[in-house]
Amino acid sequence: MNDFKSALTHKQILESNVTATSTALQSFKASGAMGLTPDAVKFSEAFKQAKENYNQAAKTLKDFNGPFLKIYKKEYVTWRAQQRG
Repeated sequence: MNDFKSALTHKQILESNVTATSTALQSFKASGAMGLTPDAVKFSEAFKQAKENYNQAAKTLKDFNGPFLKIYKKEYVTWRAQQRG
């Protein structure tokens, strides 16, 4: 990532991946006691895969955000202020 715009585009792609995998994970209904996900669902292969996909997407975003914010802090603050109007 040599410039802010390409780094920001990559960050937005990673954020959309986290959102998509989170939505997929939330599609498993929590109908157990106290609103928890039942064990039968948690042990299903589909849930395990969705959970693994979410964890990987979140970790990738977290690993990207550290250096991104250190390198482009000033530009990112300015960009966020422009987005907020």
